[in-house]
Amino acid sequence: MRLSARLNTIAALVPVGARIADIGTDHAYLPVYLVKQGVVSSALATDIAEGPCRAAALQVAGAGLSEKIAVRRGDGLAAIVSGEADTVIIAGLGGASIIKILDSQPVVLASLNALILQPMSAARLLRNWLLANKWRLVREELAAEREKLYEIILAKPNKNKEQPSYTEFELETGPLLLTGGHPLLANKVALTAAKYRRLCHNMEKSPRPANCNKYLTAKAILNAAEEYLKCP
Repeated sequence: MRLSARLNTIAALVPVGARIADIGTDHAYLPVYLVKQGVVSSALATDIAEGPCRAAALQVAGAGLSEKIAVRRGDGLAAIVSGEADTVIIAGLGGASIIKILDSQPVVLASLNALILQPMSAARLLRNWLLANKWRLVREELAAEREKLYEIILAKPNKNKEQPSYTEFELETGPLLLTGGHPLLANKVALTAAKYRRLCHNMEKSPRPANCNKYLTAKAILNAAEEYLKCP
């Protein structure tokens, strides 16, 4: 089985021997791949909708892995019991939706060793939530697929360590991506600059945008992105 660039990048972050739960699994491509490759011995594949669960069950059965991959229908982390998994994967949802899922089951969340998250939007909001809720950013990756750029975050519990302080630009772009010099980083920053250039332009049509905290934040991110892109 060959995964897409996005799913392959996510798979590469899964620790060998982890007990994973893939939340919003859709066709269960990721759990099937990870079990087949021997990265994990078993997995949970969950989705809130009946159709994706049916598709996942067919995929798992077709791979001969029905005894190793449990497919469940349920809402986010409510589909799993505390202690069943130590690593949760949530990919393909907006950052706000991911936060809602994580917030909804604090007991399950507290039992986890790692989160692998791929937000489709609001990554800055998600990073802020992780830091505020005692998770640390361990690794960040980018994956290019069909003219889109996806960011993936690996977070682990922050056990009695002081959280680093990040700027809004760092939280928007990915502080570990910035320090690691990812080969796709310039593309990411260019997209960030374009996004906030449009946002600032639209907000500047207001009579007094300078008094708006949202505008000031957007302008700061835009300025930092443009400065970054000027660097050779």
